[in-house]
Amino acid sequence: LPSSEGTSALYSRDFLQTAASRLSPEGLFCLWLPLYQHDETMAGIVIRTFLEVFPNAIALRGNFDPLQPTMALIGSRAPLNLSNEFLAQRLASEGARRAASESPLFRSPANFRLLFQGDLAAVREDFADFPAITDDRPIFAFIGPRVPPHGKALRGNTLLNWFGRRFQAAPLPSCRLGDTAAEEVRGGLDAGNYYFSAAIQNLPLPGASTEQQLSRLRNAASALQTAQRLSPASSLVFGDLGF
Repeated sequence: LPSSEGTSALYSRDFLQTAASRLSPEGLFCLWLPLYQHDETMAGIVIRTFLEVFPNAIALRGNFDPLQPTMALIGSRAPLNLSNEFLAQRLASEGARRAASESPLFRSPANFRLLFQGDLAAVREDFADFPAITDDRPIFAFIGPRVPPHGKALRGNTLLNWFGRRFQAAPLPSCRLGDTAAEEVRGGLDAGNYYFSAAIQNLPLPGASTEQQLSRLRNAASALQTAQRLSPASSLVFGDLGF
């Protein structure tokens, strides 16, 4: 967690370069971000640093919790295999089958694609103006312990607006798709955003009138229908998201 002393080193370019040097050519490195403890500046600095080391990088959501969202940055020196064939093979492994007993997101490639948030390499320039974290310049050690001001933490609509929308029409340079259509991957990405939007609308709004709450529930139902239309092969219903 960025508020914990000493964690700045785990976000530094030096550490990421050391980790990358230990990987096989197609090895993967995953860095988790508790977005609810980040604002745009903190997350932008981390993503900029990550992209300096890993030429191929994607973002996956860790959950659909609008209040405490998490995100995984996954990087590699080689393009990441996200084809249906590869995902089906991996999801058939013993570990994935155990995970599927607890989460429907691991029960099919279509369900898993709802976790895909975007190809970071496709939007590299969006983060070019952020500074990089290094051992000699441990920026994160100074800004990490800050509590983001109200409305600035990357959660809820703030996260959806800042991060989700930039990938809607972005290419997929970090992804190896084989015979899988890029539109299928983007459909899962868009559907995941609508599931997240539905989770936001499902939250009770303090002080809201009954009519306002009903309006939010109608918006949640509409977002859920859109998600299911964008990714018809997925089998999630709203209760699967834990809300």
